[in-house]
Formats: sequence, structure tokens, C-alpha cells
Amino acid sequence: IARRHRSYVARRFITDFPTLAAIARLSHKYQINEVLETTLSKLKGMLTIGLITETKTQSVLAWHLPHLNGIEAVNLFRRVQRPDMLEIPVYLCSLLDPDVLVGGLKREDGTLEQLSPKDLALCIGAKQRLTLWCLKELSRLTHAPQNSPSCTQSSTCEWRLSCTFRSYATSAEEISLRSPLHFLSGIRRTVMNSDICKACKDNQTTYLRPRTRAVLSSLRSLTLDTA
Repeated sequence: IARRHRSYVARRFITDFPTLAAIARLSHKYQINEVLETTLSKLKGMLTIGLITETKTQSVLAWHLPHLNGIEAVNLFRRVQRPDMLEIPVYLCSLLDPDVLVGGLKREDGTLEQLSPKDLALCIGAKQRLTLWCLKELSRLTHAPQNSPSCTQSSTCEWRLSCTFRSYATSAEEISLRSPLHFLSGIRRTVMNSDICKACKDNQTTYLRPRTRAVLSSLRSLTLDTA
């Protein structure tokens, strides 16, 4: 029976988070390990696809995981002892309003999911870390706009890049309310739409793209420290 259910989960019959999470909870409760591992593998793939989609399309991660309850996901991965899968759910939790983060979110079956005190502190710490990260990144960009060595219009590109990054500096207060990945994507999109030479656009894109991964790497170290 376990093999039949594992095969069913492994195929593409089930693709939504709530159903996979329910299967993971039940298979963990009744120690059906083959089904549990297959389900967790599919959930990990879902999170990875969401991240890849975000980094390539420059949009907000949650848009691509519309049914992912971040609090439910944190509790699930804690229950099955998979701290290596926590960084994206913790990231999504860090974007929640404080009253939702503390009060919890309901699953599709109506069950209220709330974070443990330990994970509540983790998500608040993640929010602080991500906000500080954005401010430091903004400071670097504002004070040291880097022209490409192959720039074809040096003074023009330098001035326009400086104006672009300073416009973000004027809205620093807003950063704490926004997704850091959205923040980086906004800068990248603005740079690509600005009237600077192609070499400078490529130079900035080359720098900004791995910064998205750096955000998740920072969260990964934070979540593994609390394993």
C-alpha cells in the first residue's frame, strides 16, 4: 500500500501545498516513511521552483506559491525534522503582518497554525536581518555606483546610476515593509529600464543577480542555527 501511495504522490497528481502537507503529516504520524520522503521531496521541489521562478522573473516569491501557508510550512518541517527546508517558509513568515505572525494562520481544514515561541523569535529575527541586509545593500549602491570598465558614456551612466539608487534611499522607511527579494528585483528592473549603456546594465545585473541567492543563504544559516 505504501508503495502504491508513494507512486501516486511522486507522479503529478498532487501539486498543491495544502494536500502535500496533509499527506506529510499523516505519513509522519503513522510512520509511513516511504510516502513521507516522497512527499517531502515533492515539497522541496515546489519550493525550489518557486525560488527559481522568482529570481528569473523578478517578481515576489509568494506570487508563485499562492497556497503556501508559511506558518504551516514552518511547523511541518519542524515536525518532520527537516530544518534544511525552513528558509523559504521563514522568509514568507517574515513578510507577514505582526498580528498575523503572532496570531497564526488557518489551514484549509480550519485548523489554526501558530508558531512556537522559538520559531516566532526566529521569524522576527529573520525580518530584522533582512531589513538590515537591504539597508546595507542600499548604502553600498548609493555611495559606490559602479560603472562598467567598458562603459561608453562614463559621466552619464555614473550620474544616472547615482540618481536611481538615491531614489531608493529616499524610501528607506518603506524597505522594512517590503520583500527583500522584491526590493532587489525593483532595483534590477529600474536599472534595466534606465538610460545607461548596455555594459553598465550588464555590470549591475551581474552583481545583483547573486545577491538574491545571498538573501536565502543568510536565512539558511539562521534556520540551521536553530535546528
